[in-house]
Amino acid sequence: MFVGTLALPSLAAAAEPEAESVEDLAARPKPPVLGQLATPAQLDRINRIWRGVGVGFDMGFWGQAHFAQSLKVDIPFGWRVGQFFGVRVRGVMVYSDADAGLDSVRDPVFDSGRELFGRSPVLLGLLRVYGGGGAWVGARLHPTNVGRTWKVGGGGHFGVEFALASRASLQIEIGGQAPGHALGYDAGASVMAGVMVYLGRAEPR
Repeated sequence: MFVGTLALPSLAAAAEPEAESVEDLAARPKPPVLGQLATPAQLDRINRIWRGVGVGFDMGFWGQAHFAQSLKVDIPFGWRVGQFFGVRVRGVMVYSDADAGLDSVRDPVFDSGRELFGRSPVLLGLLRVYGGGGAWVGARLHPTNVGRTWKVGGGGHFGVEFALASRASLQIEIGGQAPGHALGYDAGASVMAGVMVYLGRAEPR
């Protein structure tokens, strides 16, 4: 009994960890800084804003490597369903390669129409994927004597947008379309990039 009582305190003392000094704590390797993660409140706020109306501008290649610029307005289907589905009203100005020549006849086309789209929530508060398609009418602004002055076309796109701020995103879209120009030079693949500004409400009502 006497030996047992002497052994127990010695075992307990050996099990106690030693306190680290200030120098040891300073020398301990620090975890890498990967950037600030969004809080639940920030995630809720950006998803609320990005389910509202969006107004955007983009430019890039449209059809047979022709330069294009477009204005677009994304209109959601209400506050709840509109987080995932809506309609886009878009106008695209497409210029032909021949427009660059001084002696050529300028023959651009203005494609205007509507597209239905679907989109994901804003993942991690950083990005969202989307896609859609529809139909539009192309009108030649300075037509030559070849072909009709207007034509009906259509197509679709897939895109991803990255958060620049709580109300603004950078969008990159890849798609394809039928011609809206009677001569067909705006038909083919499209690669567009631009910005979108969202007008949704930040706080619940």
